[in-house]
Amino acid sequence: MTQTLKIGSILLLLYLLPACDLSDSENYNQVVIDSTSVYLVNIENDRTTKIIDGENPMFIPNTNKILYRDVDKIYSLDLITTENKYISDMPGSSLHLYKKMYLSKNGHYVSFSANGGNHNNDLYLASTITGGSVNVTNSPLRWESEGIFFNNDSKLMYSEFVSDEKGNLKYYGISIIELFGNNFVFLDSNKSPIGFSQDERYAVFSYSWSSSTSKGTIFYIYDMFNSSIQDTILVENVDTFNGPSLSNDMKVYYSANESNIYRLDLVTKDMNLLWSGTTSRDYKFSPDFKMVLVNHGNYLELINLETSQSKNYFLNESSKIYFGEPCFSEDGKSFLIARSYHDEYFN
Repeated sequence: MTQTLKIGSILLLLYLLPACDLSDSENYNQVVIDSTSVYLVNIENDRTTKIIDGENPMFIPNTNKILYRDVDKIYSLDLITTENKYISDMPGSSLHLYKKMYLSKNGHYVSFSANGGNHNNDLYLASTITGGSVNVTNSPLRWESEGIFFNNDSKLMYSEFVSDEKGNLKYYGISIIELFGNNFVFLDSNKSPIGFSQDERYAVFSYSWSSSTSKGTIFYIYDMFNSSIQDTILVENVDTFNGPSLSNDMKVYYSANESNIYRLDLVTKDMNLLWSGTTSRDYKFSPDFKMVLVNHGNYLELINLETSQSKNYFLNESSKIYFGEPCFSEDGKSFLIARSYHDEYFN
């Protein structure tokens, strides 16, 4: 399906959800207006189209569909037929609550972290085909992230934080769980997963710190066959924040201290400056790593890493506008973004 057909079909969406939620406080007669909408942006012609109200939008691989969250429920939307399908609840979620979802490579499953009824976030797995979800960890003293699929989408690697009965953090690290069998393995502590090599022989972890006296990031190459750290690379005076991404050929792309874009070859240790300028804590690379979207809070900047040119989207928005995590299409010709508006005033 061509990008033109995708955008043209979106114009058929005539059943958008309510644009805002009004509520009055009994004590202060306060009005709160909230609106969160998903937009599709065509990079080639800069056309921006609102397609649905919701958050956390992402393209489902090998389909004409997107996945998104509407408060505490997950849906899929077919961009051709306009069919809106309920997938699963996301317990404990609310409007504007920062959440993440992760899709399997075949697009059949989505993993997410949600309230399991034990006052902690558990790891859930939902089917985008049949719908419904299952709590795969159900752990009262652990908090788990959304995870990364691997091994033909049969396993999840995720971060977990373990606390004592009083709620005090004991340790955190990286674990693996099998989707069908629930076999659990704790890999390593004080690290977060980034991704895998193309053959999944190696996983890449990171650890970042920032204090008044020092900061830095360590990248770890973990041998999945031998269950051990093969190599470590220290990048001094750099905090990579939320957006480092790993390419199939073992190169890490990241923003350093909210400025500049770098590429680090984990095999040769070579580092290249790809772009100079101000970035942010939140950024997303295109699948081919030729572009990066930087979320500046109330506007987006698309940077072409080959030409060093950039262009902005949603400029001149008010300070009451916020943007979520963007998602590139598989061909890198468009992206999805959630635009949120929040305002409070007194009558």
